[in-house]
Amino acid sequence: VTAFIDGSVIYGSDNKTATMIRQFKSGKLRMLKTPDGRDLLPPSTDPNDGCNRPQERARNRYCFASGDARANENLHLTTMHLLWARQHNQIAGNLSRVNPHWHDEKIYQEARRIIGAQMQHITYNEFLPVIIGETEVESRNLKPLNGKDFRKIKEDVNPAIANNFATSAFRFAHTLLPGLMKMTDAQKGTADYVELHRMLFNPYSLYSKGGVESSIQSATSNNIQMTSPHVTSELTRHLFEDPTEHKDKPFIPCGLDLVSLNIQRGRDHGLPGYTKWREYCNLTKPETFEELEGVWNYETLKDIQGIYSDIDDVDLYTGALAEETSADGIVGPTFTCLIGQQFQRLQEGDRYWYEAEDQPYPFSP
Repeated sequence: VTAFIDGSVIYGSDNKTATMIRQFKSGKLRMLKTPDGRDLLPPSTDPNDGCNRPQERARNRYCFASGDARANENLHLTTMHLLWARQHNQIAGNLSRVNPHWHDEKIYQEARRIIGAQMQHITYNEFLPVIIGETEVESRNLKPLNGKDFRKIKEDVNPAIANNFATSAFRFAHTLLPGLMKMTDAQKGTADYVELHRMLFNPYSLYSKGGVESSIQSATSNNIQMTSPHVTSELTRHLFEDPTEHKDKPFIPCGLDLVSLNIQRGRDHGLPGYTKWREYCNLTKPETFEELEGVWNYETLKDIQGIYSDIDDVDLYTGALAEETSADGIVGPTFTCLIGQQFQRLQEGDRYWYEAEDQPYPFSP
């Protein structure tokens, strides 16, 4: 995928993927039509894609193909990919009816532009204010202009994804996930709970009647956890654990540890420690653990102090997650700073931003 919020997760960012997902008819994306007439994402029939299972292939049920190879990583993510693909096809159908003289490529590209604009608007209007807070969004002028004017794009702004964002800051959401996920059955009107790791690389319920509706209801009815250094054991002991293995020894942990991976990734990428990023964000730089009283809660402070021998050794991921959250956001001040900066650059440095006047064929304000 690209660094931009441009829908590349739907459309791909290389010719092979972009070609694979298209119908090349009426500007639409490929879909798998179920026997009862529902549209699903096209199947990924590669037995080595890390998702497909022999017992499901025997039932002619496969994982799904999309513009992003990670589309099957969890059920709710697969569902979002499907909803956006359906949205593209709906827009393409409407454009075709209004403009019957348009050819496939024209319809496809225009629908793609609209989808990218919708993604950008939703991200900045609905998502960011929840994460970093309305105050930070307003201070960085990130709110959509709502048709009042065009946005000036800055040629000297680099919109590339920062190392601190990719390897640490935007991984804050891993702490939000509950260990047990509420799973609803839209057909029966019932609900049950399933261990989080059993939803990973397991999109097969979408084949069932009501499967998509059930997944959407499940995604919208689960409560997130608070941002903190404490992460469910579903992600620290059972990440990508194959639920078909070790049936006779259910208490043997054989999955990965996502938190360890996040911390080690930061070290592998050469990220400076937590105190350096506090200084970078014009926040107070602590010289001792005691100076973090009030920044971290007392219990967290004692826990981390027992792990790290020196305050300057604390990893960015560990330290930033330990911070008390901002008044109107769900992350602390360091991650608020780094996430806010990244989304500001993505907006100011994207010449195809949907509110930009200087882009080729701009949208009307």
